[in-house]
Amino acid sequence: MTTTSNAPPPRADSKVPSPPRTPFHHPDDVLARLGERAKVVEAEAAATEAREIKALLLHEVAEHDERVRGDEPAAARGYLAAFNARSSFRPPLDALIRLYARRRSTANLGKLFDALVKAAGAPRERAEALCLRGELLEDRLDDPGGALEAYEMAVGADPEYRVAWLNLQRAALRIGDHNLLVRTLLRLAELT
Repeated sequence: MTTTSNAPPPRADSKVPSPPRTPFHHPDDVLARLGERAKVVEAEAAATEAREIKALLLHEVAEHDERVRGDEPAAARGYLAAFNARSSFRPPLDALIRLYARRRSTANLGKLFDALVKAAGAPRERAEALCLRGELLEDRLDDPGGALEAYEMAVGADPEYRVAWLNLQRAALRIGDHNLLVRTLLRLAELT
C-alpha cells in the first residue's frame, strides 16, 4: 500500500550536506565518544578567559563526571571550579548541594547554603536559601535557635514568602514561643 503526499518534493538545493558519521557499534562506543567530547569541552574551558563561558563549560564537564563516569569527587571539584569561575551561576552550586546532601555531609552543606545565600540575587532567592539553611540546622544539626534565626532572616528578606512563614511557625511550635506562633499565624492568614 502506498501513500501519496500533497507536499511538494524537497528542492535539490535545500539540502545541507551533513558530515559523515561513524557507525554505531555498541553502548560502550557511545560512552567512549562522550568521554572524548568531555575532554574537548574541558580543553575549551581551560583555553577560555571569559568567566561566564568557562563556568558553563566546567559545569558541563562536571555533569559528565557525575552522570556518565560516576566519579563524584571529580564532579564535586568540577562544580566547585565552575562556581568559583562565576558565583552568580547557580547550577553548579545546586549540583554541589545535591552531591553533599546525598553524602550527608552536613558541614559542607552548611558552607554551601551560606554561599547560596550570598549568591542570591533576588529577595525571594535569598529567602529560599535561608529556609534551606534553617531546615539543615533544624533537621540535621539539631540547632533550633540557629534555624529560628535563619527563618527570621528569611521572612525579613521576603515578607511574602509563605514557606518562610510556615517554617517559622513550625520553629515557634518546636521551641514553645506562643507570641511568635501568634505572629506567624496572623501573617499567614494575611497572605492567604
